[in-house]
Amino acid sequence: MKNKHLTFFCILVNVLIMSAQEKSEDIDQNNPIFKIVKENKERSSKIGTFEMTKEKVSVHIDDSLIKPKVKIKKCTFEIDNGFVKDISVETEGGDNFSNSIAISLIRFRSRYNDRLYNENPNKKSQFIKLGDVLKYTCEMGNNFTPDNIKISLPEKKQVKLTERNIIVDSGDGTQRLKKESLVGLNVFKDTLIYNSDISLDDGISNLIDYRVYSDFLGLIESTTNGIVNFEAKICIPVNPTNFSGTNFYIFRSISPHVRYSRFDKEDRAIDIDSLLLPSYVVNNKIQLIQKSFVSCGVAVSVLNWNPKHSFLEFNIPFTTQFYLAEAIPGIKENITSVSYGTGLELKITRSKNFGVNIGSYVNKLRHLYNRKYMIEKIEPFNFFNACAEVFFYGGKKTDALFLRFNYTSVFGDSNNFFQFQIGYKSGLNL
Repeated sequence: MKNKHLTFFCILVNVLIMSAQEKSEDIDQNNPIFKIVKENKERSSKIGTFEMTKEKVSVHIDDSLIKPKVKIKKCTFEIDNGFVKDISVETEGGDNFSNSIAISLIRFRSRYNDRLYNENPNKKSQFIKLGDVLKYTCEMGNNFTPDNIKISLPEKKQVKLTERNIIVDSGDGTQRLKKESLVGLNVFKDTLIYNSDISLDDGISNLIDYRVYSDFLGLIESTTNGIVNFEAKICIPVNPTNFSGTNFYIFRSISPHVRYSRFDKEDRAIDIDSLLLPSYVVNNKIQLIQKSFVSCGVAVSVLNWNPKHSFLEFNIPFTTQFYLAEAIPGIKENITSVSYGTGLELKITRSKNFGVNIGSYVNKLRHLYNRKYMIEKIEPFNFFNACAEVFFYGGKKTDALFLRFNYTSVFGDSNNFFQFQIGYKSGLNL
């Protein structure tokens, strides 16, 4: 029955998505109202524009200038979670200049004096200024957090021509230039584009990340883990700048989250000593976590570090979470508890369609107050949690299938439990 319910759920979601797409294709695009809405959306979706200089730039050693100036051949960089990273500038003379510190996109214009140093060991004291090479113009009010964008300038594109100059005879033995209209003709030419726009549709971090998944161990009925689970998380940037000219970030973001789990009816209540019902004693306190059907909390990124030119990112969070678990079925006796703690997280940046997150946490849990039928107070206890996630991205940057392994154990106690979760994650832009 579990497998049938999951299959039906997946089919229903696919049908709804296909139906919505078909309806959008049926809209009369010649309708003036539709055109106005579409044009407004396109104008407001632009966040900003990067532009690489076409002129030669000065090379510095301390306060001295090196002559002659150099011509920039290519400039590449990427935007990761709102920060411009790994800027690489190649000159026509074959030298390469790069930055060592990530730059917040919001404050990019105030960092034009940042130095990009020569990567040649024999010329490592040479540098060029960021603002001499790259300019950024932002759209007012569009302070979003772009993510997973790679830009290379200049970019070779085919531009459609609307007119061209041709040489014609004037009739008096001379020749002159005449403009010939190419409207209606598919005439293109290759050209170099020195600017690149960032839009809402081009790698924006999602306001809400949600997941739907099932616990594989629960599906095969070898454990009482949740059969159907739903999670949602909001990532709110707090401090969009790095610390003291380094790649360390203090209080970078705060992430509220919520989870709902659906258990089988016979498994959803925690184990209790039922000899004195309706009074009871909790036998297995770790089930306050394992069998919580609702949990919510917040994670604060206290310290974050992303080494230069690295695909690794380290994070130290502070977490607090509330749990709600059912003690006595039918009587609706629930136990509310709260945990708080810290840990270490490692994020491995995805390569095209792959990514890994690993985390380990130490927490302390206490129940908030005595329930009506609880005989003995549950003493606070410490527990350890380890989590490893593997993501497989599809055609969209926000959609992914994921596998997640969770292990939780109580310090000084033999009680522990495992979770092996399989599901789908996506994001919502609001």
